[in-house]
Amino acid sequence: MSRWPIARLGDVLAQRQDIVAVDPTAEYPMAGVYSFGKGVFFRGVQLGQETSYKEFYRLHAGDLVLSRVKGWEGAIGVVPKNLDGHHVSKEFPAFVPRDGRVCLPYLAWFFHSKAGLRLLGKAARGIGARRERVKEKQFLEIEVPLPPIEEQQRISVLIGAVDANLSAIRAHRLRIAKEARALMQSVFARVTRCAPRHPLAEVAPLERRAVEITPEGEYLELGVRSFGHGAFHKDRLYGSDLTWQKLFLVRTGDIVISNIKAWEGAIAVAGPEDDGRVGSHRYLTLAPVKGRAAAEFICYYLLTAEGLTAIGKASPGSADRNRTLGQKALQSIEVPVPAFTRQVEFGRLHAQVRSALRTHSDSDPELDALRAATINRSFLAQ
Repeated sequence: MSRWPIARLGDVLAQRQDIVAVDPTAEYPMAGVYSFGKGVFFRGVQLGQETSYKEFYRLHAGDLVLSRVKGWEGAIGVVPKNLDGHHVSKEFPAFVPRDGRVCLPYLAWFFHSKAGLRLLGKAARGIGARRERVKEKQFLEIEVPLPPIEEQQRISVLIGAVDANLSAIRAHRLRIAKEARALMQSVFARVTRCAPRHPLAEVAPLERRAVEITPEGEYLELGVRSFGHGAFHKDRLYGSDLTWQKLFLVRTGDIVISNIKAWEGAIAVAGPEDDGRVGSHRYLTLAPVKGRAAAEFICYYLLTAEGLTAIGKASPGSADRNRTLGQKALQSIEVPVPAFTRQVEFGRLHAQVRSALRTHSDSDPELDALRAATINRSFLAQ
C-alpha cells in the first residue's frame, strides 16, 4: 500500500478550455504529444482552410496535455515555454491545477512510469489500438499517489535532470555521427578527384550463382535493409515450401542489391558471416574484380547521393513496388575507380567509422533503460 495519500485527478485538476474558432484565412502553429513520455512537440503550421475542425484548443506553457488517442501508451506531457499559444485539436485536452496540491511535471513523470501507464491503460475505452481512447472523464477519475508538493517538486527535478543529461548524450552522439559522415564524404571526394570512371560491368560484374532447390533442402536466406543499413539474416527456408522462387548463392565480398528497393539504398557488402547464404531472385550480386575494385568502396559510392541518383534512373516505375532495378541499366552505371590501394584504404577507414557509430547506436537502448529505471524507481519508494 502506498505511504503517500491517494488523490483523484478530478479533485486536483481542471480541464482548460481555451477554445479558438478556426478561421479559414488564418494560420495556426500546431503542437502534438509523443508517445512513451517523449514530450510535447511542434507539428508545423496549419492553414484554417486545410482542416475540417471548427475549433482548436489553445495551449499554455505549463499545461498538462494528454492525447486521447495515444494516452494509453504514455502520450502525456507538460507544454514547454516555446509552445505557449500553440494549438491542438480536441483530441488533446489540457489540464491545470485546481489549487497548490499538485505539481504537473510530477504527474507527467508518474504517467511515464509502469504504475502510471497501467492506470492510463485501464482508463482507455475501445477495442484495438486505433480505437482505444483515454477521454477526459476517465482520465479525471484516475487515482494517483500524491505526496506533499515539496516531494513532488523534488522528484520532478531529479528525473528532469537525469532526462536532460541523457538527451545531451544523445545530441552529442548525433553530432559525432554527423561529423563522421561529413569526414567520410570529404575523404571520398579527395580519393575520387580525377579518378577514371568505368561501368560496373567492367569492375564489379553481375554474378548469379543459381542454387539447385530440392524438396528436402534447407536454405539460409539473406536480406538487405534500405537506407544503407546493411544486410540481415532471414528465417530458414525449406525447399518444400518454395514454388516459383529462385535462389542464388552469396559469397563474402559480394555487393548485394535488392532490385525492388535499390532506389532507397538497399545495398550492402556481404561479410564472412553472410558467406554461403542465399538471396531470392529479388537480390542481385555484384562480384568486384580482384585487384581492381574494392567492394566497400563501390558500395559506398552507390549509396552516395550521386550513386543513388544513378540507381534511381536505372529503376523505372511510378510506385514503390514497381520500381525494379534493371540488370543491364545497373551494369551500365559508371563508377569512379581510383587506384585499388586507395580504395582499400578508404574501405578500411569507412569500416572503422561504421563500427564506431554502430557502438554509439547500440548503446541507445541502455540510455532508454536508464531513463525508464530512473522514472520507475522514483515511484517505487512511495
